[in-house]
Order: sequence, then C-alpha cells, then structure tokens
Amino acid sequence: MLVGMRPRVIPTHLALALALLAGLVAVPWAGSSSVAVASTSGATLVVHGSPFDPNGDGKRESIRIELEMAEPSTVELRVHDFDGRRVRIIASGARVNDGHATWTWRGRDSNGAKVPHGPYRVKATIRTDSGATLKRARWVTRARRVPYPIRPGAVLVAIDPGHGGPAAGAVWKRLPEDRVNLDIGLRLEAMLKGAGIGVVMTRRTDRNVSPVGKDLNFDGKYTRVDELIARNDVGNQARAGIHLALHNNASSCHCTRGTSMYTHNKRSWSPEGRKLARFLLDEHLRHLDRVRGFRPIDRGVRFHDFKALKPYRPIAMPRPSLQPSVLGESLFIDWPSEHRILSRRSGRTVVAAGYFDGIARYLAWRPYGLRFEVLDAPRVVAAGSKTSTTVRLTNTGHRTSSGWKLVARVVPKVPRYDGRPRRGDIVARVPIPDGLSPGEVVKVTLRGIPMPAKKGQWLLKLDVNLPGGDSLSRHGVVGPQLRVDTVGS
Repeated sequence: MLVGMRPRVIPTHLALALALLAGLVAVPWAGSSSVAVASTSGATLVVHGSPFDPNGDGKRESIRIELEMAEPSTVELRVHDFDGRRVRIIASGARVNDGHATWTWRGRDSNGAKVPHGPYRVKATIRTDSGATLKRARWVTRARRVPYPIRPGAVLVAIDPGHGGPAAGAVWKRLPEDRVNLDIGLRLEAMLKGAGIGVVMTRRTDRNVSPVGKDLNFDGKYTRVDELIARNDVGNQARAGIHLALHNNASSCHCTRGTSMYTHNKRSWSPEGRKLARFLLDEHLRHLDRVRGFRPIDRGVRFHDFKALKPYRPIAMPRPSLQPSVLGESLFIDWPSEHRILSRRSGRTVVAAGYFDGIARYLAWRPYGLRFEVLDAPRVVAAGSKTSTTVRLTNTGHRTSSGWKLVARVVPKVPRYDGRPRRGDIVARVPIPDGLSPGEVVKVTLRGIPMPAKKGQWLLKLDVNLPGGDSLSRHGVVGPQLRVDTVGS
C-alpha cells in the first residue's frame, strides 16, 4: 500500500474486466445457501447447491439449474466466468414445451476439466413461442466452504477496496494497487453473492467514496482522513457484521514479499478481529500455495492503527468501524512473482477465494452475531413522552439466546451515527425469548422508552445485553441508531 507518484496506466485486460463489471450490485438475500433465484415476468431461473465443490468426495459435487417459463420456449443455457468468458454450454436450442426444465452442472468446462475456485455466472436466454426474448442470470460459486449455511441472507459483509480516485496506492510496472484491490473486491463480492451472503461495497469504480472537499470529521479542512472515515460509514450504516479493507503491499526497496493481515488489539471486538484475521491469512496461504511454482510467505497477523481499524478519537476517528475489522495485505505488488499473480485475472481470483474461505471459517466460528431489522420506529414524538419500537432479530452466531435483553439508550444526535465508546444510559429493556438458536428469527417490541423532556434531535440506540454485564455491541454486533425528534405539544 506504499503510495506511488507515477502516472497510472491500466493494463488492457484489467481495464476490460473492470468495464464489464459496471452495474453489478450485491444485495442481501434472505434465502437458504442452496437456492438462488432470478425472476421477472415470464421466466424464473433457480439455482440449487451453490457454493459447490466438485472435488470427488461425493459432497456438493454439482449445482441444479431450474427454469420456469410462462409458455413453451427454446432455451440456451451457458456458464461464464467472472470476466465473461464462456466456460460451458449446458443447453443450446433446447425445446421446453411444458414450461419447466432442469439441468445439472458438475463444474467442468467444455474440455471436461474442473473449473477453479471462484465465481461463475449461469446465463439463460429464453425465446418464447410468442416471440419474446428473455434473459436471466445468477452468480454461482465454486468454493471449499459454505459460509453460514443456516441463514446466509442474514449475514452482511462490508468490502472496502483500498485507495481509489486520486490515491493510487502502490504502483509498480504500470500496475496500480487501487485497481487491483477493486478487481479482487468485485470478485469476492460475486463469490459471496453466489453463496447468498449480503455485500455492501464502499466503491465499485475508480473514485473516492466521499465527495472531494467534504469535511466529515468537522476539523475545518478536507484531508484523506475524511475519505477513510467515509469508508467506515458505509459498513456501520449498513450494520455489517464484518469489515474488510482490501490492500496489497509494496516496499521502497522492492526487497520484501509475503502475506499479512492487520487488525487492532485495543478494540472491544479485538478477540473476534484476531480470529477473523487468522482465518483470512490461513486461507490466503492455502490458496496461494496452489499457484504453480509459487510458495507464499506468512508475515503473520499484525496490529496497527490504520483508520479502518483504530478506536474512537474525537477528530482523528470520530466514527470507527463498529464491527470486527481486518485490513489485508495480500501480496507485494513490487515483488516479481507476486506482481505476476496480481496482474493476472486468475491470480486475483485466487486472492478473492482466500478471502471467501476465510470469511466462511469465521462465520462458522463466531459465537455472537445478530441481524437487526427495524419494523416500526418513532420519527417524531412529544418531548417527555414514551415511545416504542419493534425489531426483527435473526441470530447469525452460534450461541443460543439465554438471558439476553434488548435495551435502548437515548443520546443527543450526532452526524451519521454515534461512534463514541460511552454508549449512554439504558432507558428501557425487554427480554429476548430464550432458546433463539442460530439462524432463527424473532420479533421483539420494546415499549415504554422515555424520551427527553426538552425539544431536540436524539439517537435511539438499540443493543442486546448479555448476562454478566456483557453486550453484543462489545463483540462487534452493530445495532440500529434511529433518529428521533422531540417536539412541543
């Protein structure tokens, strides 16, 4: 991530790959891990079994593709890789008279070779007897692991491809880090999307996340710090469960290589951050070790005060990342063998697969996870009155609820959200039913929340307290912060 000052010239194949990605958006999906659906009027494309891994062990060996059509049609069904290259023709000119058809893909290309780990797109072109042409597509993923198969759609991951816009990061042999980081991030997004995991991206193009000149920490000037704060804002406001800042390294002497993961050792979520970093590092090394002629170097899990990781500071970091966060330095862009990996599409997919499997391992381990959905909340109430809010809670961890309580705090409103370690006094609480198991959902209403007696703007902050004085927010579970205005009678 050493900043280079040389002009940025983008390799043609990388620029083309990025151009093809314009318009791809990942959104949270509430289905199970084995079913993906693309549906609009006239046809529905359903994929069962992603992620799959046709490795011969008899488990998750194939995906099943189903098409439902409103009328008899002729179908072409193909599989493409992330860069749009055709991998396999599954059906060509297939006649479907009853409106339903099923195919199986066992992860082989047109030559019969197993496809590498990574994202793939199933594309269907449907020509109906009435003359319409319909197109449907779904991401599918080949991967060693299935991330949180109990309820993947309740999990949300924030991906921050490092640098961008005027900040190129490291540049060596005309390969800029910011474009490499973005390409890896988009490949990871597609893999997570193929697994049903929700994704929020800080950026999808070569640009700043925040408008240039916008002072986000209110110190009276615009600096790069404001841009980095904006990246934390994206994950926090979406209430993501994981925050990943994707980077690649460089050294001024061009004499160092290897893979490292950074987190922070003085955050309440630091135990979770260390686990996440270790899983990501292990899976990076595992995937990189499969690159022919390459031997990865483990540079370890490290601690540093990067803006994506550091705790609250009134000016330097008024809105820190609230969830377990890791800044990855996957490879050194200025070491020849690692530069070759990063300059190739296949190499960037290897790095994305390392992130994917690391995320899956973390989600299989993390004790506490909870997804809040606000169903009903006040917006304007009378000063000094009491109000209520209703939320849907999805357990996305591996601990079953016992003695958990939904609690509310009211603090003066601050811009965007409150990142201060002092969370405010609890003003209302209600028990969450015991026995809420991983993947299960419950609706809870918190009544009798007293609002301040004076007019103003406030944040109603929700959290879950655990027995013994612990809380989910201390483990990096981000709860809602709802603006409420109090007015006079």
